[in-house]
Amino acid sequence: MADEPSELVREHLRAIRAEIGAVREDGRETKARPASVEDMFSFLVSAITRMQHSLDRIADRVERIENRLGLIDEPAPSR
Repeated sequence: MADEPSELVREHLRAIRAEIGAVREDGRETKARPASVEDMFSFLVSAITRMQHSLDRIADRVERIENRLGLIDEPAPSR
């Protein structure tokens, strides 16, 4: 009969350890997610910057074409 309480305590300790392990794993996953989001955000900012640069170059080319064809009476404001 003395073994029953100690076995019950052991069983509870095993359950507690399992729960702590699950909490630790959740914590690791939670820490990994922001890093992933930061990587995606960085990629998007880089892509937007490249697109803006391309659009600026296209706008400059269109402006030069319009000037050569005489389609613009007054110069466009400088950037």
